[in-house]
Amino acid sequence: MRTSEPRRRALAALAGSLAGFLAAAHAAPALSAENARRSIDQSSFVPMGGLDQWISIRGEDRRNPVLLVVHGGPGEAQWPQAARYRAWEEAFTVVQWDQRGAGHTFGRYGAKTPDMTLERISNDGVELAEYLCRTLGKKKIIVLGHSWGSIIAVAMVQRRPELFAAYVGTGMVGSWKGAIKVKFDLVLAKARADGDAASVKQLEASGPPDPNDANKVFGFNDRVYPLWAPSDVAWIKSLRADAPRLKAAYPKRTASGSASIRPWPIRSRPICRRPPAGSGRPSSSSRDATTS
Repeated sequence: MRTSEPRRRALAALAGSLAGFLAAAHAAPALSAENARRSIDQSSFVPMGGLDQWISIRGEDRRNPVLLVVHGGPGEAQWPQAARYRAWEEAFTVVQWDQRGAGHTFGRYGAKTPDMTLERISNDGVELAEYLCRTLGKKKIIVLGHSWGSIIAVAMVQRRPELFAAYVGTGMVGSWKGAIKVKFDLVLAKARADGDAASVKQLEASGPPDPNDANKVFGFNDRVYPLWAPSDVAWIKSLRADAPRLKAAYPKRTASGSASIRPWPIRSRPICRRPPAGSGRPSSSSRDATTS
């Protein structure tokens, strides 16, 4: 979902830590002629779950660990921010994935996109991890989940832990229902502090949005946005301001109403289930949070 400047700095620091832990031997500050032959820069549509989904693979040395970025949202594809990931490409082969209902993938299928469920998207991610291991010659990859993407990535690891060397979470969703309650309490507290009796009465009568009704949940966010930190508000404004340029540059890949701007309703599923004992769960690095 949103990514403030402090969070972006934290992500950059995290990338550096991972590089030191997993890829110090592969770091290459300059792209030599030999490394240029080892570099990779490609994008394509890959079949996942019966749907062709867009991915990009970039890195300075394909011997480096593979880092799959599972974006937030739903619908916040990261390819428009690709330049922010360039530094990571020295130590990792960075994979961006436009999930079904997002970015280039949404641009291809639009409102006809089928099976928009947490279970299906998580299984898509597992298929992608298998594809990356197979095509890039890796036994395991690293998966990074941001916000909504942390739900997807955790589910991927729970399903197939043997595919992943590490899980990294940022803007973690610890509880979908809890996150909605936090937002509701924030809006109600602000209405009370402002002496807005009408809003207080309406909020107390309605209660928090139903976690199983995505339209109501994301619609309620319109009341939350004004309470964000100024840096977060500026970030969202910059994304929306850049949308016309992206649509003009990629008319066939950014269909009108793209989920990158307005989240796609996702039918609810349980977010986190404890994996079975002895499942071989990989190590994780996360920032605790209940909001996304």
